[in-house]
Amino acid sequence: MNQTLSPFKVVLALTASSTSILWASYVLLVLAFLIMLLTNLNILALLIIFAASIQHYLYIRVQFDRQLLQQVIQSADALHAQTEQLDQALLDLKLISSKKSGRIWTVRLTGILRLFKLQCVVLAIQLILLVGMICLGAR
Repeated sequence: MNQTLSPFKVVLALTASSTSILWASYVLLVLAFLIMLLTNLNILALLIIFAASIQHYLYIRVQFDRQLLQQVIQSADALHAQTEQLDQALLDLKLISSKKSGRIWTVRLTGILRLFKLQCVVLAIQLILLVGMICLGAR
């Protein structure tokens, strides 16, 4: 069972840095506001604000999945039963469709990693926009 849990633990450890990514996003947002006050680059600032809102949504999704993953790891001996209970709860709350119920864990972990990578990409976009603001504001 330890080998089965290994991918779970890796994804859990990786997604722990999701909070740091969110804070970095907030720092970029504050810097964008400061630059906006000193320049007339409102459109870039609005794009950074939009990216920050996407960043916050992705953070919520990653953390939700991370907490569910922690619950599954705690009772790994009954992984199949836990998975069925999890799917039923998500179905009852209408958080997943019935066709997503019963997926294998490699698919679920891939989805969590996809959200985490998307969170990293959005942070990179925010950084690029901020650098653009700085370069355009320096002219």
